Amino acid sequence: MSIFNHKEIVVASLGCPAILPRALLQPAREVEGVRIGGLANRTVSKAKALAEEYGIAKVYDNFEQLVHDPEVHLVYIALSNELHEEWTVRAAKAGKAVLVEKPICSNLTEWERIERAAEEADVQIWEGLMVQHHPWQHTLRSMIEDGRYGRLLKTETRISFTPKDNFRGNYRSNPTKGGGVFRDLGCYWLQFIQAIHGLEGGRFSGQSDFAGPNGCDWTFHAKAAFPDGLKSTFIGSFEMPYKSKHVCHFEQATVTLGDFFRANVGHYKIRLTIEWLDGGHREHIEFDPMNYYTNQLRAIRDALRQGKPSEPFNQVKERIVIADTIYQSALQDISRRA
Repeated sequence: MSIFNHKEIVVASLGCPAILPRALLQPAREVEGVRIGGLANRTVSKAKALAEEYGIAKVYDNFEQLVHDPEVHLVYIALSNELHEEWTVRAAKAGKAVLVEKPICSNLTEWERIERAAEEADVQIWEGLMVQHHPWQHTLRSMIEDGRYGRLLKTETRISFTPKDNFRGNYRSNPTKGGGVFRDLGCYWLQFIQAIHGLEGGRFSGQSDFAGPNGCDWTFHAKAAFPDGLKSTFIGSFEMPYKSKHVCHFEQATVTLGDFFRANVGHYKIRLTIEWLDGGHREHIEFDPMNYYTNQLRAIRDALRQGKPSEPFNQVKERIVIADTIYQSALQDISRRA
């Protein structure tokens, strides 16, 4: 029996980025049995301001105080990408469960250190890919498995937006801190393919001009081909207008999930549009309004109570390895073209 069956789960955040209120502080108000216990940030005044706004009792002087606080059960790591592995390992060694903003790390070596720390401390660790906690993924997979529209032939994914001030001063515009669009958004494409089809056996490649700030990839193209004939493409961009769309091309119909990031900013409906190829007849599958981050926090609460992870480690590892392979292939490609 989990110690959390009849116990409030106390969460504390390492880092106070702009996403923190909608990714954790607001969802915690909606998830019974979860409480925000404290905040830590390099700029302590920012943590104090958020703590006052959200009624959070504790602000820590430094990160070490937070991870060693005996009252904290779950550490949320919302730091820049290059710090994810270090503080995930430190929190795990302190006996804390950990939720890490995506990407959880950048390569297999970092992942192996995280996995080892989690196993040795017997704690659960999650990568914060909040979209995986919405039923649209199961619905799409069931369409493929039952063959109602014939065989899945191709998928196309585009995630793009133009960031405020071009992410000036943000880790996303610094390659040494794990910046660039693929590190930020490519994980959503990989998790999508993994959830509806699987990634095993795929051949992956990437391409970018690396023409963003400081040599970051600001637009990135990736593709995958699988033994069963499925082909998949991805475009991620910090230069193109906003779009978040998955398109699945079946033998008999096209299924589109448009504006799927909408449930990232509040409780919104997500809709699948099915357009039959024989005459263009359309159908819709609409899901009740949901918030990705609320779903994620609820899933983590339940996993802690049940004493088992909501996602197997091997799935996280698979994404990390493939993402690094794709990124390295893009670096090799630009080197060849230079």
